[in-house]
Amino acid sequence: MNKFNALWTRTSGATKVTTSSLEKYGHFLKRNPHKEEILHDGCVDGTITKNILFPSIKDHATQVLAIDKRKDFIDLANEINKVDKIEYQVFDTMGSDDFKKMENRFGQIFSTCIAEWLVPNRLLLKRYHEMLKREGQIFMVILTNTAIQQSFYEQAKEKGWKPYLSKKTIFETYTKNPEHSFEKLLKENNFKPDICQSANTTVDLENFPDMLHLIWPMYEEFWNCIPDEMKEDFVEENVNRCLKKMTYVGEPKKYSMSLQKLVCVATRI
Repeated sequence: MNKFNALWTRTSGATKVTTSSLEKYGHFLKRNPHKEEILHDGCVDGTITKNILFPSIKDHATQVLAIDKRKDFIDLANEINKVDKIEYQVFDTMGSDDFKKMENRFGQIFSTCIAEWLVPNRLLLKRYHEMLKREGQIFMVILTNTAIQQSFYEQAKEKGWKPYLSKKTIFETYTKNPEHSFEKLLKENNFKPDICQSANTTVDLENFPDMLHLIWPMYEEFWNCIPDEMKEDFVEENVNRCLKKMTYVGEPKKYSMSLQKLVCVATRI
């Protein structure tokens, strides 16, 4: 497996979704006349931070802090996407013990194509609320009803996998009335929704099997529940299930995936 290709696939798929979401809903973001620090959560290798987010926010940002819980991603970001005013840092929003330094710090938080993996979203929103200044905003893009999610839950029901997967909720899904469900969650966590909109879309992903081989071991609590001798079989079966739900586009291992995206801009109360 080419690790860089897998990284590129993950970020390139998110790039299209992030770009289109910012173009359509970016005007809901307030432009504070006083420059503020801005956070990008789940920056992976920094490609989206530098090429998509930074050009749209640099004029009203004192600094952009881009975080990811994986050190290898941050090392790569510092190697290939380092620029002035962007700092890349290892930090786990959901699990860090050193959270005080993030409290009441940011004017805006961008969370793009990661919230679906961060369970529960209730805790994630609580964290974002603590990290934002008063009347700060979050801009979130959540992917749901993807082939990866569908295939995982199908697999979890099968006899051979059920003992290891059935009790693992590793995705947040909003397939039924997603706008209402997420707006309710926002209000319960002291956010005022500015816009919450879902839409069907497709993304083309190169080297898609490599991406799944990279992603699954990242979720250690889930991954450690599978016996070592079964882990490769799990990923291979998941890959095959996903590919049956996707459309082959061409080489290198390029597939088109249909999904639903939920875009939300909300203000901290």
